[in-house]
Amino acid sequence: MPKFIPPEIVDNLVQTADIIEVIGNRVDLTKDQKGKEYIGLCPFHDDSKPSLTVNREKGLYWCWACQEGGTTVDFLRKKERITFIEALEELSKITGIEIPKTEQVKAEDLQKERLKQLNRKAMNHFIDNLGKSKKAKEYLKTRGIDEKTAKEFSIGFDDSNGILKKFGTSVIERNKLLRCGLIKKKKYGKGYEDYFRGRITFPIRDNNGGVLGFAGRIIIMDHVQPKYLNSPETQIYKKKQVLYGMSEAHQSLLSSNEAIVVEGYTDVIALSEAGFGNSLATGGTAITDTQINNVFKFADKITFCFDGDNPGKIAAWKACKLCLLNTKANKEAHFLILPENQDPDEMIKSTGPEPFKKLLKNATSLSDFFIATIKGKFDMSSPEGINSIAENGMETVNKMKDGIYKDKLIEKIASELEIKVSRLEELKLQDRKNESQRTALKRRKTPSRSKPSLIRQAIKILMHYPELAREISEAKEFKHMHEKGIAILREIITLIQSNESIKQATIIEHFNDQIIKENLKSVEAEKLIISQMEAKNELHEIILRLNERNTRSELKKLISKAKDNALTESQRKRFLTLSKSIEIK
Repeated sequence: MPKFIPPEIVDNLVQTADIIEVIGNRVDLTKDQKGKEYIGLCPFHDDSKPSLTVNREKGLYWCWACQEGGTTVDFLRKKERITFIEALEELSKITGIEIPKTEQVKAEDLQKERLKQLNRKAMNHFIDNLGKSKKAKEYLKTRGIDEKTAKEFSIGFDDSNGILKKFGTSVIERNKLLRCGLIKKKKYGKGYEDYFRGRITFPIRDNNGGVLGFAGRIIIMDHVQPKYLNSPETQIYKKKQVLYGMSEAHQSLLSSNEAIVVEGYTDVIALSEAGFGNSLATGGTAITDTQINNVFKFADKITFCFDGDNPGKIAAWKACKLCLLNTKANKEAHFLILPENQDPDEMIKSTGPEPFKKLLKNATSLSDFFIATIKGKFDMSSPEGINSIAENGMETVNKMKDGIYKDKLIEKIASELEIKVSRLEELKLQDRKNESQRTALKRRKTPSRSKPSLIRQAIKILMHYPELAREISEAKEFKHMHEKGIAILREIITLIQSNESIKQATIIEHFNDQIIKENLKSVEAEKLIISQMEAKNELHEIILRLNERNTRSELKKLISKAKDNALTESQRKRFLTLSKSIEIK
């Protein structure tokens, strides 16, 4: 899979793809009464009345109920729960447009594939070793893992430097093992040793079953080595991006639309054996927003199930805050904190699956867990404690994006604390006031040269009437301007003028920056209350004024150079021409 696709290929894919065909193959669409758009039931919420509209001319869709909208790429990513690159590859299959791979990308893909193949060889070696090791098999029995389960999860055992002896017979081979994180330099003395020497191994795989790395559990504790050990960061293993069990749980996640996130590998195995095949593990590392978003691609609900000890509570609190700051429509997070000194593995073995199933069903919602946690930090019986709870809670809430969920959460906190919503709003406003003061101070230190309103209006006009860009005859390079958005405007004009026809969707997907994409979607969604002819005249006036700004900026630069006697002959002539043509302010 290429990690970079040239912009012109992205443009071509989005421009060529028929959004009616792409969405119509996944949702039943019918023409609306006016015949300009298609409508259907939105797949992103429980829709009983058609609220999804699809516009072929623009290449965009929009749901009036849940506010989901975007391009064919956005639809495929959300509906199929795939990455941006995977969505483009799907469009490639639909349109027949081939996605080229550069030699560098081909080389990187080949290198990654070879690392996965080496990891798979190591995994098979570990599995073979497990069958030969009595102590390793005895240990797994004590953990309630039988041969069938060990085989299902490809569990293995690394004996004394078996990887080094079998696969590291030359310098080149040892370097490959180092790149995979399968061996390491000896702490004392010369040479290398197996990274997972003396450990039970658990392969960490991607959604397609590729072996990215391993986790290892020591079977003889010596109080020197850590109990658990993950592969070091490599070209293919990024511990902050992957979760243990994604390959094994993939189908269960899709069928159940729910995920259970736990801390340990053996927790995942025990839960899977008890019928909870949608379990994943953080592997002893703190959960990240990348991991949470990856899970949400395959399931709409996550239940975080952590131990009741202090580390478990800290992990749950971090997950809670990350979920609040990344709230998404139709996505839910719940929390289940087990009794202290008990993990899912132990609970399943001692009580069976039914009690755990009941606990899961009654797991605490995201908002309730958030409020209960902040309440537990302070004394609710005193005014000082209530004030601290309010301030502590609003510190996180103020960082959330505005919306209905945020408003309802504020109302819920106010109700729990038996205070007025207006009091919490004051904390919200105070935080905004402080932020405004900080922003104002920053602006005073680095003053903006001009307002970008003209530029935004020009972009807005072009997002509604792209064809007007072809009627711009004036200079449009704006080489000497550095205002916010000018590079985007220049890029949009160039893109439109270099294509005979263009969809708004193509303009949006042309940009790599996700923030720019979202801003362009917002601008396109805003109503333009002027006619196309009025828009044409306004755009013409804006371009003239921007060119005037550009000329003044160029002249100021030449004046600065003239003061230092640093003008070239051509710059001197340009300076004289500009000086005569405009009045310097």
